[in-house]
Amino acid sequence: MYRGLKAELLHYYGLEDWMMHLVLGAAFYLMALAATRRPWLSLWLLIGLQLGNELLDLSEQGGRPRLDLRQTVTDSVWTLAVPAMAAALVATIQAVCDMLPRPRRERGRV
Repeated sequence: MYRGLKAELLHYYGLEDWMMHLVLGAAFYLMALAATRRPWLSLWLLIGLQLGNELLDLSEQGGRPRLDLRQTVTDSVWTLAVPAMAAALVATIQAVCDMLPRPRRERGRV
C-alpha cells in the first residue's frame, strides 16, 4: 500500500524519488523546527522519521526482505541534506544572538 501510494504521488506530480525526499525532508524539518524551536532536536526527529520510512520500505517488500543499503543511504542523504545545513545555520545564528549584549531596562520604567 505504502509503496503504491508513493509511486502514485511521484507519477502525479512528475517528481523523481530524490526530489520527493529532498522536499519532504525540508518540509518535515521546518514543521519540527516551528514546533520545537530547537534545530538539533528537530533534525533528530527527522532522522527518526527517515529511519521509520526505511523500515516501512523494507517491510513492504514481503517474503524475504532484502536491504538495499545503497538506496537506503541515498534516500537518507537526500532527506537529511537540507535539514542538516539548516540546523547548523539556525544553531549558529542562535549562538551568535545569545552572545550579543542585551539592553538593560531601568528600574521604574516600563
